[in-house]
Amino acid sequence: PSIQLFASAGTGKTHPVTSLYTALILGRPYPAEPLGPIGAGEVFDGSVLIPCEEILMLTFARNAASEMRSRITIEIEKQLELDPDRADFYWSLLRRISGAVISTIHAFGQRLIAQNALALGIAPSFRLLEDDEVGRMLNEALADELRHSLASSVDGEREAMEAICIGRKPGMVITAAKEFLHQCDS
Repeated sequence: PSIQLFASAGTGKTHPVTSLYTALILGRPYPAEPLGPIGAGEVFDGSVLIPCEEILMLTFARNAASEMRSRITIEIEKQLELDPDRADFYWSLLRRISGAVISTIHAFGQRLIAQNALALGIAPSFRLLEDDEVGRMLNEALADELRHSLASSVDGEREAMEAICIGRKPGMVITAAKEFLHQCDS
């Protein structure tokens, strides 16, 4: 089964999402009590345990993924204290939860690419670029393309680049080129 929750940032998704996750791995109904128009146990009846290895929990922000993992871990620890007769089960969950896929969409994508790098024709040592690296590389590529276009003998290309560059400082040329490309793509 697939359960998706869509809501804007800051709307309080973390509590219901982590409550659902713990209900799945502990085999408890969700929601435990009626939740607005959703009846108790209507989303998940709790009749089976879903292994954490079979659950994919994705978010956009690193801090949200960390917070979700932390809340789930705390809930398992609470259950360990409340039900010491099932200590082996809870300890097993605590060990396995560290490897569960509770991450950002980007981290999950990176993990998939890394696991399949050779099949995708990508070096296994690849890494994701940080935002500042992306910006720097984009600026370098734009600058190289501008230089190429200014040196071009293709009709209209040189004139278009000269028109973008006239009267601008180098940093402003990049900005103008980005704006021009954005307008062309729109």
